Amino acid sequence: MTLDIIVKANDGRGMGHICRVMNWVGYEGLRHRSLIMVHRDFAHMVPWDIEIHCVADMGYRVDLDMPQGALPGSIIEKFAAKNKIKNVTGAVAAYYRGLRNALHKDAALFYLDDQNGMETVFIEEVGRVLGEDFPTLRELMPKGRIAAEIETQFIDDSRTRMRALQAVDYIHLSCDASFFRLAAPDFSLGGLEDKVIPMGLSLSDNSRRIFDGVMPNRYRLRDELLKDFGVLGTCKSFVYCTFGAGEGADEVMPIIYEVAKERKDVFFGITDPRGELAKEFTKRDIGIKNKTNDGSQVQVGGLPNLCLFKSSPETHLQRVAIADASIQGNGSGTTYESIYAQTPSVNIPLRRPGYEQLIKGAAVAKAGAGVMLLLKDLYNDSAVEQRLNKLGVGRERLDKNNLNKAIAEMLEHPAQYRSALAGLGSCFRTEAVIGESIHIVAPRVRQAIDTRDKAIIQELAKSQVEAGANLLDLNIGPQ
Repeated sequence: MTLDIIVKANDGRGMGHICRVMNWVGYEGLRHRSLIMVHRDFAHMVPWDIEIHCVADMGYRVDLDMPQGALPGSIIEKFAAKNKIKNVTGAVAAYYRGLRNALHKDAALFYLDDQNGMETVFIEEVGRVLGEDFPTLRELMPKGRIAAEIETQFIDDSRTRMRALQAVDYIHLSCDASFFRLAAPDFSLGGLEDKVIPMGLSLSDNSRRIFDGVMPNRYRLRDELLKDFGVLGTCKSFVYCTFGAGEGADEVMPIIYEVAKERKDVFFGITDPRGELAKEFTKRDIGIKNKTNDGSQVQVGGLPNLCLFKSSPETHLQRVAIADASIQGNGSGTTYESIYAQTPSVNIPLRRPGYEQLIKGAAVAKAGAGVMLLLKDLYNDSAVEQRLNKLGVGRERLDKNNLNKAIAEMLEHPAQYRSALAGLGSCFRTEAVIGESIHIVAPRVRQAIDTRDKAIIQELAKSQVEAGANLLDLNIGPQ
């Protein structure tokens, strides 16, 4: 089968990236015509009907902003030691070689994900760093177009990223620029706005259906969950923690435990699909106990109101929707899920290229839709301090008192936070609004086409966009 769409997913969690492409192109059939480059460890996350090409490693890529592409150097030496790789240059070259081999002359679109993916636009330069002879993207796929996803991040901190945006055909923006500007008032695409196609919320149609089915019954379903865990009556509220088991978990989990000891009227449920977070408690001598034979519910520290539980993708979304508040990182999935479900959130961003998680957390806080608390490394970052001061967003450290205060604030004023979340949702265009005023049957349009008067067409296009259209249908007849 000839594949039309090739998606490069840097972090390997292909589900989110393919959802974004589908939202953009606009139909489910895309998944049957696409190939996604995915780390073999994350291959199980990609839907079964999407073809995948597994690569051995995605932990390091050539950084064209650094001298000699950072090969060799201290970064790559640390990477080699951590991953026990003797020939790192060979491993990285194999990664890009896989990308080169996946591209073909009949491909319609090559879609690059956010963050560090932009160097691939200049794959021939990457090849020179690695001692490989790579053709350019245009030579590899002469009929195709190139789209680059821009997440919420400062794009001017990378020369390669700006060069790439100038070279690609489309810029896929994760939301309306108004969301960016909540946390980055000076956000600009440097005159490249004509290339932008808004992404909308990166949620699949199935995720939306689950949310839409649960949200009207959220309080009844919440009480059913509290009853299932044996805390209905004792606990009046449900706080759902989706913060993962990786970076930052060693700071977050002990603080949640301390807060749960004080807030016995709140049930804290922590999703732990692989049992990894349980280790964060046990290595601190905080006891855990299985409440079910299959280990799907684990009580923490002898507290009836603090449990780890396993979640399928569907039950995870249901719990986001019925929670009175959530504790989360600021990846795209968790942030946009809570916005869509109108669930107030304590946002704990991780350090990512371009500060993309910090921007999302700050934007939610700026809109009054949640609270942002910082882990130690971001809290002590002077550049972060300066930016938050400029925004007027509070710079608060994640600790027991601040987390307790944030949860209390959201539980005491739910209507205020949900109203702010509803307003924030307007920053994400999830429906197509098509402008059809540029039509050959209109005398003014006919005259403009006959005389090649572009000013009239530009004026009509601009007026439709200002009226809310995000797609324009141009009916200009045979030319």
